[in-house]
Amino acid sequence: MKKLILVLIIVLGFILVGCEGPKLSPIFNSITINGSQKLYIGDEETYEAIFNLDNYSNKEVIWSSSDETKLIIDQETGVASALNETKEEGVFVYATSIDQPNIKGSKKIFIYKPESYEPVYPDLQGYTITIAHSLMNLGDIDPFSNLYGGSDKIAKQEAWREVEKDFNCKIEVKPYPSGAEWGPSRWDYILAQAENKTSDFDFLIVPDSQIYHFASAKAIMSLEDFYVLHGNNMMDKTFIESGTYENELYTFAPGLNNIYYALYYNIILFNKLKEVNPNLIEPAQIFLDGNWTHSKFLEYCIEVQDTLALLYGDKGTAGSETQEYYALTGWDTYLWAGLSSNVNEPISDIKNSKVNIITNQKEQAANIVKELYTKHYANPQQSLGYSAYSWSYGEAFFNTAMSLRDVHLGNIDDIGNKVEYGYVPWPRANDIAFEDMQVALGGSGNSFVMPIGRNYEGYGEECNPENIYWALTEVYRRTMGKMNEDDSLTESKVQYNANKVAESEASQNAYIYINNLIRLGNAYFDPLSQPGNLIDSLSQQLSTGNSYINTTIKGGFKKYINDEYATWKETVEAMGLEDILKEALEKAFKY
Repeated sequence: MKKLILVLIIVLGFILVGCEGPKLSPIFNSITINGSQKLYIGDEETYEAIFNLDNYSNKEVIWSSSDETKLIIDQETGVASALNETKEEGVFVYATSIDQPNIKGSKKIFIYKPESYEPVYPDLQGYTITIAHSLMNLGDIDPFSNLYGGSDKIAKQEAWREVEKDFNCKIEVKPYPSGAEWGPSRWDYILAQAENKTSDFDFLIVPDSQIYHFASAKAIMSLEDFYVLHGNNMMDKTFIESGTYENELYTFAPGLNNIYYALYYNIILFNKLKEVNPNLIEPAQIFLDGNWTHSKFLEYCIEVQDTLALLYGDKGTAGSETQEYYALTGWDTYLWAGLSSNVNEPISDIKNSKVNIITNQKEQAANIVKELYTKHYANPQQSLGYSAYSWSYGEAFFNTAMSLRDVHLGNIDDIGNKVEYGYVPWPRANDIAFEDMQVALGGSGNSFVMPIGRNYEGYGEECNPENIYWALTEVYRRTMGKMNEDDSLTESKVQYNANKVAESEASQNAYIYINNLIRLGNAYFDPLSQPGNLIDSLSQQLSTGNSYINTTIKGGFKKYINDEYATWKETVEAMGLEDILKEALEKAFKY
C-alpha cells in the first residue's frame, strides 16, 4: 500500500507537470539526512530528514533505498535495517518530499559484516606522515611535546603509537618553513606549492576562514569521501559547515567546537562594587538562574555604573567631565555581534544565503549598544582583549571583545595589579526562553587540510591520500575512545577547560553549561558572530573603504549613535551594509 501511494504521487506529479509546465528536475541536497553512515549487518537505524530551506510548510517525506537487497527502510518512519554487506560501493537512502517530489535528499550508507569490526589496516611501508604547524604551536597537536597541555595527553600518546604500529608508519609534527609561520605568507606558500604541484607536508594546519581561497584555487583535496569512510562522525556539525565549499568537505577538525570570543567581567572590581552594593549579583549567577537576557544586561550595566559613581564619585559618574570608570569597554561592533549571537537566528545564514542584520532581534541588540554608548556607560576608547587597559586596570567592569584564547589567568597588569577573570555567556534575546537557547559558533582556527602534490613514490600502492587520512583520523578516534572509557577523564577535561577560562565558581559553571549545550548539538555555525571571518575579509574587497565587521558595521554604528539615521534598519539600508555582506557570504560559502 505504501509503495502504491508513492507511485500515485509520482504519477500525479508527472501528470501535473505535463499539463501545466516544464518537468521539474530533482533538487538533491535540499533535504539533509541525519543518521549513521556506517552500519553492520543486523543493525537498525532511524534516519531523520531535515529540510535545508525554511519555505516548506509540509515537511513529511517518503523514505526509499537504492538497493533493498542490502538495506530496507520503512517509507514512513525512516527506520532502516541493514541486510547485506555493501563494501565500499555503499547503498543510498533517499528522502523525498511528499508535497514536492522533486525535493530530495540522499545519504550513502556503508554496511559491513560483523567480523569486520577490526579492519585490516593498510601497510604504509615506513612512510612518515608529516603535519605542518606554527613553530610556537607544535605542542597544540604533538602529545609528546612538553608544551602539550591537553588532559588527553596520555591517551593520545598511546593512540599515536598504536596507529604507527598498525599502519607501519611514523607521524611527526613539523614547523612551517621560516617566513610561512602565519597569515598571508603562509597562504602564499601553500598556493605556490600547489602551483608547482608539490608539497612538503601531508597535512597543513589552516583556519577555516581560508578554505575558500585554497579550495577555489584547487590547492587542497576534497576530503568528503574520506570522511564518509573513516571520519566516524568525529567532527562537530559546525566544523563540517565551516569546512565545506561548493558542497565538498575540505577539512578535518576532530572534536567539539567551542566559544571563541566572549564576554568577561573583572572579578576584583566586582568584589569592590559588592562592598558598596551588597545586592549586586555576579553576572554568571544571573545566567545560571535563567535571567540573563538583553534587557537584564542593560539593567545590569546601569546598576554597575550607578555603583561606580557611589564608589568613585564623579570619576564613576556617567557623562561627567572627569569620568574614568565605565560599566564596559571593548568594541561596539563585537558587543552587537555578541548580543546578536544567542538569539537562535544567525547573522549569516549560510544555507539560505541570507544576512540577518535588520531583524527585530538584531535591532534590539543595536538599540542596546546605542544606549550604552550615548549614555556613557561604555568607554568610548575601544580596544581588544585582556590588553584593554581600562578593563585590566579595573576601570571597566565588562570587556565586550575578549578571546578565550587570549586569557592568561593570574595575569599581572602593567601597574602590578592581579586580574581575575569572570566569564558570562552573551545574553540571549528577550523572547528566547533559557531552555531554548542555542549557541552561535565560528569555524575552526586549526583544521587539517591535505595539499595536492604530495609524492608517495616508493612506499607501495597502499600509501595514498585516503590511507594517510585514515591513519590520522584513527589517532583521534582511538584517543576519544580511551577518554570515553574513563568518565573521570572526560569530566576532568571539561573542568580543566573551565578552570582555564574563568576564576569564579559561577563563571566556571556557566562555561560548563555552554559546553554542554554544544555537546548536545544546541549550536549553529555563524561566521559573522565571530570577528576576523571570511565574510568579513571578502567584504573588504567588495566595499569601498569598509571592511571587516569591526569597520563595516562600525561605520553604521557611528552614524546611528550620532542620530544621523532614525532607526538601525534605516542606517543599514542607507549604507548598503546588508548587500555588501550578502555578496561576500555567497562568494565565501557556495552551497
